[in-house]
Amino acid sequence: MRTFDIDYLRDLFLTKRTKLFKMGFFYQGGKKTIRGLVFDTQTGYQSEIEVANFFLTTFLGCRLKQDPRISTKAFFNATQEFINANIDDPAKKAAAITHLLSELTSNRANISVNGFAQEYLDHKIRKAFVDHLQSAGLTEETFRKDNELIEAQTRKMAIEFQNEIAIIGTPEAINDNVALKKKPDGMDEATITGKLKKVRSK
Repeated sequence: MRTFDIDYLRDLFLTKRTKLFKMGFFYQGGKKTIRGLVFDTQTGYQSEIEVANFFLTTFLGCRLKQDPRISTKAFFNATQEFINANIDDPAKKAAAITHLLSELTSNRANISVNGFAQEYLDHKIRKAFVDHLQSAGLTEETFRKDNELIEAQTRKMAIEFQNEIAIIGTPEAINDNVALKKKPDGMDEATITGKLKKVRSK
């Protein structure tokens, strides 16, 4: 029978004189995702200084998790681009943008790319939507929402026509008072219901 003797050697690698400059802690973040925390004091303590590129990418084979503000802005811009390019019906296009703004201003702490697609987009374009966001640099399926960079843009929406006419208002006002439809000749028609307040130059 083969036996082994095990000795515990205290401070074999990290002695009292050891200076620890870089460290990483990793854990299972999902079925196919590994997440981690990386510590690197050699680049300084300022929050705007990132982990040394060699340590992060070459040595660890990792990339930084995107800032929630940047992820939210990328989601906002890429989703608008996709909706305008892939939904032809004007009423459905406006509804999708309204849903986007509602999602961003809701009390939900996180945004799910697949969740948004499942809830608000036709099943025929859901995969294309997810692929579009990934190609736009949004690599995370779910991320924490932070509207700091797009705060002003989420308050109003605009319906713009090629003849330089635009309808601007809050998503709620447009949703309640503007009707959009496609005419047989291929043109789009907008009907505004309301009492005229004023006419002025802009």
